[in-house]
Amino acid sequence: GVIVDLLNLNERQLTLEQATDRLIVFLRQPARNQGLRLIPGAQAQTLISDEPGLRSVLVGKPCRPEETCSSEVVWLMTRFYYQNLFYMVFVAPEEEFTKYQPIFEQITRSTRLLDGSDAGPVDLANAARAGHDDARRDVRKDSGVHNARNRF
Repeated sequence: GVIVDLLNLNERQLTLEQATDRLIVFLRQPARNQGLRLIPGAQAQTLISDEPGLRSVLVGKPCRPEETCSSEVVWLMTRFYYQNLFYMVFVAPEEEFTKYQPIFEQITRSTRLLDGSDAGPVDLANAARAGHDDARRDVRKDSGVHNARNRF
């Protein structure tokens, strides 16, 4: 699955790594995600919409300790977008991740962030077509900040 969204950063003096760490803490909040852990040495600089970004790889089991489920790989892509952290979360079962990785890479390469004068902040149409035919797009305004969420 894929989630694309913005995280409002109240502190503007954060580095990309610090902002990404805050997002990881946020993503771990639901009880089902507490086992999500960052793979040591698996953060790398990248480009997202021609701007510096960070790719982080996490692994976890999306279930409670008493439940049985398989591990998932979470590929987290982040970059600054105005005073926000733009992020894409790509999730696939660990044993199938190599099958989905080229799709996730194509979505990342085709994602374009637009300036504030455009109708919406994120052009997900090409990314959605590249990754999945029946992708749904839900773009809404929230307190003057555009939030884009795309689930596959």
